Amino acid sequence: MFAAIGTSEWTKKRLQWATRLLHRDGLDLSTKTRRDNYWRDRLYNSVDGKELRECHRTNLSTRWVDSNAFKIPGRDYVQHIHTRINCLPTAVRVSRGVRRAGRDVKCRAGCLETETAAHVIQNCHRTHGGMVRRHNTVCHVLAAGLRRKGWSVDEEPLIPTREGNRKPDLVCCKEDIVTVVDAQIISAVSSLNDSHRRKKQYYANNPDMTPKLVENYGVERKNVQYTSCTVSWRGVWSSNSEADLLRMGLTKSVLCSITTRVVQGSHTNWTRVNQMTGTTHRRPMARQGIG
Repeated sequence: MFAAIGTSEWTKKRLQWATRLLHRDGLDLSTKTRRDNYWRDRLYNSVDGKELRECHRTNLSTRWVDSNAFKIPGRDYVQHIHTRINCLPTAVRVSRGVRRAGRDVKCRAGCLETETAAHVIQNCHRTHGGMVRRHNTVCHVLAAGLRRKGWSVDEEPLIPTREGNRKPDLVCCKEDIVTVVDAQIISAVSSLNDSHRRKKQYYANNPDMTPKLVENYGVERKNVQYTSCTVSWRGVWSSNSEADLLRMGLTKSVLCSITTRVVQGSHTNWTRVNQMTGTTHRRPMARQGIG
């Protein structure tokens, strides 16, 4: 009976159908590893998935999705996921596939930029206050966590230099070590580790920063360190930034709480854009009358 079923025309067609599904773009996807790699590459090469390509470098970027999901209210969790996968409605997204020539996809707030989720969350004038609040929340979480680990933390000290005043988010002192920590919530279009390195160099390459810190905190020059808290607006971490903060004694649970606060703040910014009506007059205005 089984032999008859195996040689039937229906079975052969189903096997051929299954075989076709296991081959895409000329690739053999007959194993789970190959299928996982194929769909991962498809995601990271897409418009919405490009900024997630560094997620695999640290589980801080994904930990909240499953292991810590029970701590997040259901409504917030859905909003976090919408932000993470970049499916928030914007002028560009809702016109995808049906965009006509001449359709205006500029920001509704009057900006001259295309209205993408990245723009309205990170750059739009309507969300400036939300960006500041999100940034400050991250700094407060870092400061509280470091104080619990025995660090003395000064928040936003003003340090005058020949290149201008510098105002790092946190200057942390413990025993004979001083560490400058500056937070940034950015786009992940370029490498997050490169952005982390540039943020460190912004302070480390200033010839007056280290001498000023040595003078103010009474430590040796070799014990002055610089690092950053670098996270994308979609909750993806710089792996080098994570490593530096863990070496300072912060726990992964503290850093994971920063991830969810960043994503929540990003969604709040998107909501703010849709609730506000303020516009800026950067766009050329039609002239009326004479003169």
